[in-house]
Amino acid sequence: MLVKSDVCIVGSGPGGALLAYLLAKQDISVVLLERHSEVSREFRGEFLNDEGEGILKKHGLFESVERLGLLRMEQIEYWHDGRIFKSIFPEWPVDHVGIHVPQNHLLTAILNEAEKLDSFQLMMNTRVTGLMQNEMGRFTGVKARNGGNDLEVQSPLIIGADGRFSIVRKKREYQSLLRSMAMIYCGQKFLLHRGGSLRSRWHWSMAPRLPSSPRLEVSSKLAGI
Repeated sequence: MLVKSDVCIVGSGPGGALLAYLLAKQDISVVLLERHSEVSREFRGEFLNDEGEGILKKHGLFESVERLGLLRMEQIEYWHDGRIFKSIFPEWPVDHVGIHVPQNHLLTAILNEAEKLDSFQLMMNTRVTGLMQNEMGRFTGVKARNGGNDLEVQSPLIIGADGRFSIVRKKREYQSLLRSMAMIYCGQKFLLHRGGSLRSRWHWSMAPRLPSSPRLEVSSKLAGI
């Protein structure tokens, strides 16, 4: 199968999905390729600070995300060796310091809006296998496998938004520096109001760190839901 577009973006994470949406809004034809078959997959983080929240509002996406579900963070605490060494509070008139949003909610909201545009095309379950070049050595598109079928996407601009282990970067033979990292666990403490009662729980996520870095814990107090 052959597909043509102005831009081909590989990787439908938050960065790739948002870029595809913004380009399509400008009537630039975009093909967005994602190797997974659904948006509910491995994530790297579910916290957006006020700048990230502002970007969603600027481009008319915040209400869509909010309808799917998010939590406003009233306070953030950084812990080390059982002690708080830094706390972040909202600055008036804002009543929160960021939002906690599941990545599948964020991606669903962005992609739902993008799919309303004629210049946008999303192809899930599509794994890039190579890059195409013309006789002058210029890259002209990508080769991929879509649900077991061969696919060629012809595009003058290829954007690799497929993460740390980018197949686009690998096929292009760009060099990257990957440091050996251990993993730390960051805890987010949820204070949830349900039916007039208050209960708390910890949600743990992993983040890379250098072996020499201190072990930290992060807790966040969330607005009632």
